[in-house]
Amino acid sequence: MKALLVCLTFCSFILSCNKDRGGDNVHVTVLQDSNHSPGAVLVEVENAVSGAYSFLCINPPQPGAPGHSCGNSVYILNLPASLKAPGTQLVFTKWADLGRNMIWSSTYASNDIKVFDPRKRN
Repeated sequence: MKALLVCLTFCSFILSCNKDRGGDNVHVTVLQDSNHSPGAVLVEVENAVSGAYSFLCINPPQPGAPGHSCGNSVYILNLPASLKAPGTQLVFTKWADLGRNMIWSSTYASNDIKVFDPRKRN
């Protein structure tokens, strides 16, 4: 009985620490290559809702603020070269949120993510 309890506790801990998400279709548009990190691409999340995904911040800058921020964009670090053209519309369901790159001092800087199933949107 004690071994079963320890096993269940361990399994629930592992599942709760998993950063990969899935199930939600995330629609993005590629904006530009970035010198932020080697191979990074800045993408805009379509119909971004504050805090809707783990990589979007909950309190973005006020509407009308220039540029992109943590509330409406994200850097994808592992996007295949065939999907990096500006204006390309993509969809993915599985990602790992790596958080904000420590190089940037702004609290409104976009997060870094890795995506596992990116594809062009039809």
